[in-house]
Amino acid sequence: MYGPGDADLRHQINGYWVAELPFGRGKALGSNVHGAANAIISGWRVGGTTRWSSGFPVSVFQGYVWPTNWDEMGWSDLTGAPIKTGTTITNGVANIFKNPAQARAGFDYAYPGESGSRNAVRGDGYLATDINLSKQWKIPHTESNSFELRWSVFNVFNNTRFDAFSMQDEWDVPSTFGNYTSTLTQPRRMEFAGIYRF
Repeated sequence: MYGPGDADLRHQINGYWVAELPFGRGKALGSNVHGAANAIISGWRVGGTTRWSSGFPVSVFQGYVWPTNWDEMGWSDLTGAPIKTGTTITNGVANIFKNPAQARAGFDYAYPGESGSRNAVRGDGYLATDINLSKQWKIPHTESNSFELRWSVFNVFNNTRFDAFSMQDEWDVPSTFGNYTSTLTQPRRMEFAGIYRF
């Protein structure tokens, strides 16, 4: 069972940022406003998070064949060079392989006594960006009370990344081999919040 571990995530990048918008008294825009106007336009912030990773590895199942013993079903043997992955959409169905038919030809049954090629295929990985716009007001005559309005957009660019662990891994079923059944990302969502801190 030699091969990459199931949790072998080779690369991961997380970015977090926040910027205060230049509106309000003493700022680049509206520097001379006072009172209610300043309370409305000042103190706005925009922030976000971007997460990206390479994909997890998965194995290709050779079907209900036991080349070692009844307890351990074997994985398919990789017969040539590593198989190219990268989501391909065929008739509305997402597949982990760039060329599903060619990928299937790159595997074969494990020989008796072999356990096959473990985790020979890698998924797409994860990509999503979340952004929020917020404004906070301090509550007068209190030391630490505040109220914040926040508008958050999750997966703002509506990126779609599929879950490699949901791949149809049965090499002996060519009609569905490599098809994804679920995603790592969720469709774009929005959230409005009012937050009182005390």
